[in-house]
Amino acid sequence: MSSTFFKFRKTERLVAPGRNEDWQQVSRRDAGVYTALRGILITEQPKTALTILQEAQEQSDAAMSWEVPGGRMMVDRVAIHRTLKLLKILPKAIGEMSLYCRLSGLRIGLLATLAVLSLASASHAAEPPYFVTYSSTLEEPGNLEIGEKGLVATPGDKHAFNSATLELEYGATAYWTTEVYLAGQARNRDSAIFTGFRWENRFRPLPRDHFINPVLYIEYEDINGGDRSLLEIVGHDTLADLQASNAEARAEAKHEVEGKMILSSDFKGWNVSENFIAEKNLINSPWEFGYALAVSRPLALAASAHNCAICRQNFTAGAELYGGLGDRYSFGLHETSHYAGPTVQFKLPRGPTIGFSPQFGLNDNSVGTFWRFKISYEVQQFRDLFRGKAAQ
Repeated sequence: MSSTFFKFRKTERLVAPGRNEDWQQVSRRDAGVYTALRGILITEQPKTALTILQEAQEQSDAAMSWEVPGGRMMVDRVAIHRTLKLLKILPKAIGEMSLYCRLSGLRIGLLATLAVLSLASASHAAEPPYFVTYSSTLEEPGNLEIGEKGLVATPGDKHAFNSATLELEYGATAYWTTEVYLAGQARNRDSAIFTGFRWENRFRPLPRDHFINPVLYIEYEDINGGDRSLLEIVGHDTLADLQASNAEARAEAKHEVEGKMILSSDFKGWNVSENFIAEKNLINSPWEFGYALAVSRPLALAASAHNCAICRQNFTAGAELYGGLGDRYSFGLHETSHYAGPTVQFKLPRGPTIGFSPQFGLNDNSVGTFWRFKISYEVQQFRDLFRGKAAQ
């Protein structure tokens, strides 16, 4: 790119923030920026957006000083990567036309200012550190997250159990995330059993962020009574339900549908999420209800200027509260169980995300303590792996 009107200068390296900040998909808000960019471009000398992208990409791994006629502005790695995403889709959006990039000083200054200020306002928060509560965060389109959630507990004076749930979460579109769970558990001095599967779907009806962001959740479960994943607490689920032997519990078949209304808000780094849960066993059982509430915040909002793994911005801390609300015949808190506890999550840059939470029973119907942990890894643009093979 001609240094007469546009050049980069490397400065200190920044570590990109958390999970959802790779910008594999340009948001609808960014599409509005594209419309403005297209109106600024003029035709003097032809040069395609792809060429611009390739030249800029060589220096896009660091924070940069973006020099334009009449001044200089600092652009961090976040703004650079998101601007490059816009440039990459620009030719497709206008029919693979050649772009003409010898812009006047006024136009390139306006272009840079518009792109940086508009893109910096878009919200791509990392997933909060919750185990039961859902926020409005969805998986990035085309990405596949592979994870495992574990739970260890001793229900009363009975044998301890260890539950493991494999999660496969895929971002189908910008507003739809689908997920499959495979669960099993092992009971001390008993046996290890497979307890079933779940198929979950989350839909975000509003494309932009609002003060309260709703998400609709629906799930089908084919599990047995031995399931100990405890991904939610509903109805009159109590300590006694967890004390049966595996042989007794696995004989109980459960074909259930579950719906959730998820509400989530983000403010100055804080996330607050509320879930209302309704679940029904299709084998002649009443609707059961539950709730989950959570709040969290990264330990630091600004990225460190140094390339480090154990940095404050890679840690998120929070707390959860959840429990049952009875059923359609006895809605309320009578004979229900409730739990609360702190949560912490560590996102290793370009690596897995690890979470941990001790959660404590709040009444006599609850297990004394749950020890929850999870680990997950995100495969970027998983669907492109198959598109490349098909093209060959």
